[in-house]
Formats: sequence, C-alpha cells, structure tokens
Amino acid sequence: MPPSTTSPYPGTWHVQYSTRNLWHGRRNVHAIFTDTNSLDYTYQEISAAEIRSHQELSWDVVGNGKDGKLESWMKETGMGIEDTSGEIRADWRSIWMVVFFSTGLGSPGGIDVLCNRQKRIGDETMNDIQGIITSKADHFLDLKGMVLLQVPDDGARNAEIRKAEEQRQLDWEKRTGKNEGISEDLIYDDEEKESSKCVVQ
Repeated sequence: MPPSTTSPYPGTWHVQYSTRNLWHGRRNVHAIFTDTNSLDYTYQEISAAEIRSHQELSWDVVGNGKDGKLESWMKETGMGIEDTSGEIRADWRSIWMVVFFSTGLGSPGGIDVLCNRQKRIGDETMNDIQGIITSKADHFLDLKGMVLLQVPDDGARNAEIRKAEEQRQLDWEKRTGKNEGISEDLIYDDEEKESSKCVVQ
C-alpha cells in the first residue's frame, strides 16, 4: 500500500525499537498511517524475503520529536534551520514518534518507536524517549516494566523483493515461453538449443 497523502503522519515509517513480542524474530518493519486511521505494517521474517502484513486499528501517539539537537546559533523555522547570517537550510534531522497500543484481541500491547528514516535514532535521543515512556507509565499501565528492544532493519528489503520477482519471471518464462500465448504445458530447458527447447508434457 502506498503512503497516504492525507494521513496525520504521511510517509513510510521504520519501526526501530519496540516492547512488543510481535516483532521478535522479524525485520524491516515498515508502518503507514492511513487516512482511515489504521496503522498498516509490513515486515519480513528474519530468514525469509516474503513481505507480510499486520494492521492496528487502535493506537495513540504519546510522544514525538526530532533526532538531534541544534547548536546555539541555529534557529528552527517553518522553512528549515536558520543560521546567524539569515541563511536557511533544510532540516537534516529525522522525525521520531512513540506509539502506544493497549493489549486487546489480536493486538499485542506495548510501545513502538517509529522513525521516518532507516538511520538509527541517536543514543541521546533514545534516552529522551525512554524518559517520555517512563513519564507516561502511570497513565498507560501496560507500559510498566516494559523493555525496548531494537528491531532489525538491514536495508535489504527492496533488493530481496526485486530478486524474488526476477526469479518468478524466470520461472514463468521457462514454463510458458518468453512470448505471450505459448501453452503453459511447455517447459524450456536452458541447456538445449533454441530450436529444440519445447517439450510437451
């Protein structure tokens, strides 16, 4: 599903840390906030290339911010980061958010820490995030005693999907031929000569 342009948090988000067992043994977890207020996840198992999905219908953003702090001579504006000379440059910082889930039917309770970039959130920012979670623990009782664990993101997701699609295409061509309209019952042997490739099964 492509990222929604009308959701409250547009774009694709990377799950970098989580307290939820849901992501144990899984990697490359991406999330999209849809315009229907669902949170749609896609992910891969640690040892598999297949893309799987999971949807959450109830969630709360309990904290958000940017990774990194500005120098004293930098000023954040609506256009970007302004320096003392008045020059404005694009804000280079990643955006993060803490999403809380109540324990419910089909929804493991806990916290996901999302970032709009694959790059890992810095240690100083993670300390701030831990502080936010601790401060919310009395309000969200499910948070007490939970431990944030890193969710692997190896960056290989797109390449693996592309490779799998290429392999499916090769398998299809061996079975049906490269040209449309050739019977599915024909199988090609790459080692045979072009003139003798078709064998009726």
